[in-house]
Amino acid sequence: MMIAKRGKCLFQFLLLVCLIPTFAVGQESRSGIHGGSVPYCKLAEQPKMYNHRVLLVQAIYRSGGEIMSLYDPDCPSRESTSWVDYADDLRQTTSPELLTKMNQLLKQNGRARVTVRLEFYGPKPVVIPPGTPPALADVMRGTNSRWGHQNQFATRVRFLKILTVEPVPTDVAWPN
Repeated sequence: MMIAKRGKCLFQFLLLVCLIPTFAVGQESRSGIHGGSVPYCKLAEQPKMYNHRVLLVQAIYRSGGEIMSLYDPDCPSRESTSWVDYADDLRQTTSPELLTKMNQLLKQNGRARVTVRLEFYGPKPVVIPPGTPPALADVMRGTNSRWGHQNQFATRVRFLKILTVEPVPTDVAWPN
């Protein structure tokens, strides 16, 4: 009887030890952190590598008129700017104080330095119908793969949760 009880306890212990890593991975997936923290310029340089990945990023969020974009002034080209949109539940995942602070900074200066959990999207795949003339196929690839207002952006980010918001110093460059 005592041996059976020890065997049962050992079995329960081993089961628990096996389930803890599964539970921890499940929690990480639900929280949305799949790829850790990534410098923004690295996303822009390697969009295929990060396509559809959830990441933690710090960059400058610019909003005004018909433009909502994310950029880092240290990135080398204009193609390093991403179109921004919000996840449906952003207001539930982000504190009201951070949202208020961000909106105040955007209203005052048009931009804010943010740390966000986001989902990154590279260029959209473009289907070119068979028999399409080469010049038209190039135009389709050049415009249909892009995001945002007037297809200005090669990449897109969807804000899932805003973690920090800070003002942008006036000497920090705006995107080209």
